[in-house]
Amino acid sequence: MRALAGVYLLFAASTVLAEDLDVRANPERDQLRITVSTATIELEPGDDNFVRINYDCVAPEPEPGPDGLRVVKRAGIDPNLSRSSDKIEIRFREEGGDCRLRIKAPPTLATRLRIDQAGWIRIRDWRAPLSAWSAAGDVEVVNQQGPFSITAMSGDASIEYTGKVLETDSAITAASGTIALALPKQPSVSIRARAKWGDVMTDLDVVFADQVNATGAWSVTELGDGGPMITLRNLNEDIRILSSF
Repeated sequence: MRALAGVYLLFAASTVLAEDLDVRANPERDQLRITVSTATIELEPGDDNFVRINYDCVAPEPEPGPDGLRVVKRAGIDPNLSRSSDKIEIRFREEGGDCRLRIKAPPTLATRLRIDQAGWIRIRDWRAPLSAWSAAGDVEVVNQQGPFSITAMSGDASIEYTGKVLETDSAITAASGTIALALPKQPSVSIRARAKWGDVMTDLDVVFADQVNATGAWSVTELGDGGPMITLRNLNEDIRILSSF
């Protein structure tokens, strides 16, 4: 089910779309996928089984229509919502302009967030598997308790993992920004890190060993009894593996 309440505001140089989008979710079955071109995204837990998205988008004012007619509704500015048996997918197209998304959803809902051009992502208190990807902007995750895949192609990538048991392998990737991984509860995991043109640093009381394979030289270690692998890859900057932020 979808509930919309929105308004278009026309200014001299832009069109602003402000709306609320509510979608009922089944956390045991569904996966939430949100893709946007240029945006900032904030994700935090909600208190019911709805995905609630408050968003506003600013797009350049379109050129006048034929014979000088004024455009009052711009094609392509609305997000596209699709629903299948196990996915809720929402796409904000490039024509929608620069968007700000504030999302509340069940924290046990597997979620994938993607920014294709530019913008930052901030997430807190998530318990389900999480994927967050930004082409140009920081990705920051606080109190993550499920598996994760975090990518910041041009920005910093940081995550605080507080789960007791990591269910599957996880990863953090950056190309032009630092990586920071905090493990305040010291779970039983394996870690491998590679900073091609930077340093790997830690304040954990563990010993890292060198490992070389077809992809290059890695610094590897185990916490506790070892377990699923957390892979940290950075092309140009440092990697920090910390007991806390």
